[in-house]
Amino acid sequence: MAQRYETNAPSVIFEDFGDETILIHLDTGFYYSLDATGMAVWDLLSSRFTAEEVCSRLDDDYEHAGNEMQEAVETFLGKLLEEGLVRESEQTAADEKPEATVNRQKVRFAAPTLSRFEDMEEMLLLDPVHDVTEQGWPMAAPEGQKKDD
Repeated sequence: MAQRYETNAPSVIFEDFGDETILIHLDTGFYYSLDATGMAVWDLLSSRFTAEEVCSRLDDDYEHAGNEMQEAVETFLGKLLEEGLVRESEQTAADEKPEATVNRQKVRFAAPTLSRFEDMEEMLLLDPVHDVTEQGWPMAAPEGQKKDD
């Protein structure tokens, strides 16, 4: 059986802004931006689709790209796994998403991109939900002391 994937929650959160999806890895403080193709792949992978199912769904929206699409999705999946944004899923079935819009003109396939940003690492690691004292955010708890101590 082909491997399924899911978002590495709760360590990874994400938000779709329509033309861009932003992912934040709360454990590393890195944030990421996805292009349009990356957004489509992320949506399917994080919903426990296999890489093969992702390509099948993308084929509904993009001009047929053959092996280029399969290779691009596998490379992108490798980056997501390497960055700890997705993980292998124990689930056996994918969450169903709405089918592709009928009679929509297909667009040219472009390899999905994942852009990583490290400039907010320190601030993002001071997440208000994690490791703060009663003084509140953005003051980090002293070394070895957690918010519940």
